[in-house]
Amino acid sequence: LGAFNIIGLTIVDFRITGVQILSAVGIACVTEIVLIARQDRVIAFPASGLISGLGLAFLLRSDSPYLLHGLCGFLSIASKYAIRIEGKHIYNPTNFGIVLLLLLFPDNAWITGGAWGTYFVFVIEAVNIALFVGYRVGRFHVAIAWYGTLGLLLLMQAAFTELPVYTVRDRMQNGVLIIFTFFMITDPKTSPNTWSGRVVYAAATAVVAFILMVAEVRFAAFFALFFIRVSRLRVVACAGTCDAGEARQSWRRIVNSRFGRIEGQTLGR
Repeated sequence: LGAFNIIGLTIVDFRITGVQILSAVGIACVTEIVLIARQDRVIAFPASGLISGLGLAFLLRSDSPYLLHGLCGFLSIASKYAIRIEGKHIYNPTNFGIVLLLLLFPDNAWITGGAWGTYFVFVIEAVNIALFVGYRVGRFHVAIAWYGTLGLLLLMQAAFTELPVYTVRDRMQNGVLIIFTFFMITDPKTSPNTWSGRVVYAAATAVVAFILMVAEVRFAAFFALFFIRVSRLRVVACAGTCDAGEARQSWRRIVNSRFGRIEGQTLGR
């Protein structure tokens, strides 16, 4: 992600400034250092803050010189420590920060679109790095379930509405979608624990994203992941791995959490 940002500043016009990158990364790192120190009484390297800051700097665009990128960095990392279930944060920090900023400042913040242009070599390099990341975190099946389901739905839409097939190709080759696929939805910290649960989770996100695309909602993939995490889909995510009793217990936890009556769970410190 750091390399992508450097390339965006020097080779490809990603329309982002060094100040915006420093603001996003700096605030995210400082926020994580402070929250870790408060929680564990230690000073630790802010790895998550660095990754989240670089990710949102790469994806987020704003007409603010630095404030909105800094705010997004803070919100991203703060969500990781403030919104937790069973000791785990439920949102991908970068996705949470970006979506919240899009909702709060719809006229001042957006996600970079076709900034990749025709830089074919750059896109190929991005895919290679993304595949390496997918291999290291062991989430190829998540990427395939998400990407394959979305591609199939778009092809079906093209077949039934007589849209040109190249529109599907253009959507699926979007650079931002590649980054989303291998750096966000495959996040091992926020995806379900079971193989089947992760496949259902990725496919469900693709279905929601497709519905939002049909409704002409901008940045559909990011909103889809956000909405899936809001609902948490705890029952669906354990498909094929838990019995009916466990499913009912998961459903009760979902209902109870909606009304603030979470039994035996810690939402945050």
